[in-house]
Amino acid sequence: ALAARVRTVWIQRAGPRAVLQRHLPTGGVELQCPVGGTPRLVGPLTRAKVELLPAGVTIVGVRFWPGAAASLLGRPAEELVDRVVPVAGTPGLPARLAAAAGADDVLRVLELYLLDRQAATAPPDSLVAEAVRRLMPWQPTGIGPLTEELAISESQLRRRFLAEVGTGPKTLQRMLRFQGYLALAQAATD
Repeated sequence: ALAARVRTVWIQRAGPRAVLQRHLPTGGVELQCPVGGTPRLVGPLTRAKVELLPAGVTIVGVRFWPGAAASLLGRPAEELVDRVVPVAGTPGLPARLAAAAGADDVLRVLELYLLDRQAATAPPDSLVAEAVRRLMPWQPTGIGPLTEELAISESQLRRRFLAEVGTGPKTLQRMLRFQGYLALAQAATD
């Protein structure tokens, strides 16, 4: 039920030592919930971000498709670009997450929370969603032809992208191409 909004769900467990974590630009927003900790939003990144994860931490994360999180989370994506912010103003979510016994419980709480939010909010901007789909690396196109195909001006598309995705379409296209390259490089080493 969340597939149109959620790109990836993951659980990361740090071992007995602190771990250096690199976050790379994906174009999407992430909701990260450390088991027993404070949930946070990681906005769309325009550059790599490095952080030190404490030893023994377990984090449950949800990565949203570009443009799919703003209405669901009630925050314009442009406010989150290159920022990590605690989840605030979310009635009950931090308390429900704090009561979760482990990663599987956190995952269930997040799923129910996101399903409830989805039922209570408008769907993502369909024009932005279509533009994002066409900007994926396996759909090579330029911004000019894209705006012609979608019958929208470049400035209108950019305005809608800033609100929903957090970046302009060209910046997102570069991020998606980089992610496509990483996927090809990883496939070649497997």
